[in-house]
Amino acid sequence: MKRYWRSLALFLAVLPAARPLPTAPARRPEPQIRLVVLVAVDQMRADYWTRFRDQHTGGFRYLAARGRIYSEAHQAHACTATAPGHSTLLTGAFPGRNGIIGNDWYDRDKKRGVTSVTASNIAGGGRDPAAPTPRALRATALGDWLLQSEPRAKVFSFSRKDRAAILMGGQKPTGAFWYDSSKGVFTTSEYYAKTLPGWLQAFNAQKPTHKYFGRVWDRLRPPSAYRGSTPDDQEGEGRLAGRRTFPYRYAGGRKPDSKFYSYIVSTPFMDELTLEAARRAVSAEKLGRRGVTDLLAVSLSSTDAVGHLFGPQSQEVQDLMFRLDRMLDGFFKFLDRNVGLEHVLIVLTGDHGVASLPEVKNPDGVTKRQVSDLKRTIQEAEAFLVKSYGPGPWIEREYDWNVYLNLEAIRARGLSQAEVEQRLADFLRRDPLLADVFTRAELASGRPHGSSYAALYAACFDPQRSGDLVLQPREEILFSSSPAGTTHGSPYRFDTHVPLVFAGPGIEPGTVDAPVRTVDIAPTIAALIGVPVPVEIDGRPVPGLKEE
Repeated sequence: MKRYWRSLALFLAVLPAARPLPTAPARRPEPQIRLVVLVAVDQMRADYWTRFRDQHTGGFRYLAARGRIYSEAHQAHACTATAPGHSTLLTGAFPGRNGIIGNDWYDRDKKRGVTSVTASNIAGGGRDPAAPTPRALRATALGDWLLQSEPRAKVFSFSRKDRAAILMGGQKPTGAFWYDSSKGVFTTSEYYAKTLPGWLQAFNAQKPTHKYFGRVWDRLRPPSAYRGSTPDDQEGEGRLAGRRTFPYRYAGGRKPDSKFYSYIVSTPFMDELTLEAARRAVSAEKLGRRGVTDLLAVSLSSTDAVGHLFGPQSQEVQDLMFRLDRMLDGFFKFLDRNVGLEHVLIVLTGDHGVASLPEVKNPDGVTKRQVSDLKRTIQEAEAFLVKSYGPGPWIEREYDWNVYLNLEAIRARGLSQAEVEQRLADFLRRDPLLADVFTRAELASGRPHGSSYAALYAACFDPQRSGDLVLQPREEILFSSSPAGTTHGSPYRFDTHVPLVFAGPGIEPGTVDAPVRTVDIAPTIAALIGVPVPVEIDGRPVPGLKEE
């Protein structure tokens, strides 16, 4: 028996050492927030949220009940236009830092205007569909940070406008798509892909705009629901389909054509199309259902087109808010069925506001319409410089409230550019159309003269793209290229004040009155989903998002 145990011991001793059983690689825990959805409503003033709140029954009501509402959110910069506004939402950077100081600007080297998403000549009209890119954007965005942190994530952006989709998408999104009003379909550019994804090709093949041909846009609710708005036939309103009162119907040919596709953008139907395209992406790309956090940014632009035509107090804008409330209700229910709202972070905001029609008695203080391109102001400025320094020309271009001086003439005369700027600014401040003037020298120094609006103008200053003087229009004057309708682009509250609501996992409902900025949105979302911010930005996480 001893020999048996001795033999067994020797046998076991020569066996190879036992290897541990292989273990499965550690799996990352399923994220609580599986899909981030940013809804940017173009030209949505903050008071659209409050004025119609008691009449909301759908998506807006859901956000009001479940969301953290920031009542004092602002686009904290003076250049309140579509491109700058959208550029702040997911970069966390002011226009002066991210480079998008306007929808377009004057390029000194090219001696022409360029758009925020193309290098094409604005005066030439039309855009090469292969051209739109984010190359003018001097910043990365939340989607880029997310993909750097988690390469399996997907990032998509949609809008009627190319600049909105592109500037929300960042540098390298999975896809950015916008509406081609010449063909009535959604498209992209070769910067992103040579061809559209199959699901979007299928959507376009269905000719989705055609179902609206012959559709009438009439008030969704009884006339009594619109008593808080201006009369339907309000003086100062523009016209849609040749009229300025409900109902609106396409007044063109007998079948859908490019004119009809363009008409669509000024109706609520455009927002329906944009949300439907976004739905296709959620379904086909399985957004929020792949074990990682995905990002979907949607800009809804009907508000901008309708607001420009009819003004913020119009029945048309109110009806569009009623319809958008219903559209978002359907979209949120779709997200609930496909992802589960308990795993979706929804953020609602706007890219800028809009001024009231001067013809409407309103609290905005806008009392006069000025149909002007500042031609007289610039002519007087040139005459002043000629009188001061001799024959010119001294002014190279005025572009979107930016005055570009003839730097070659200044250098040739041996003059100080800062001195020329300051003398001209002192002269222009006497102009009855202007509230103030800021010089390049003071904006570049970071120490503009004492003004409550100085910080807003500094936030828009880009050394390469901004003018040598920046003009501030008077608050009470609507500067418009048209004798009807309204616009935006000023540093005043009616243009900067936008809604901001966060709703989703871990968000405590309620209202926060502390001032916040739209540049705070991206770092806030990044903190919620655990994505590091890899670059220097202007924004910071908003306070009071969760109860401590």
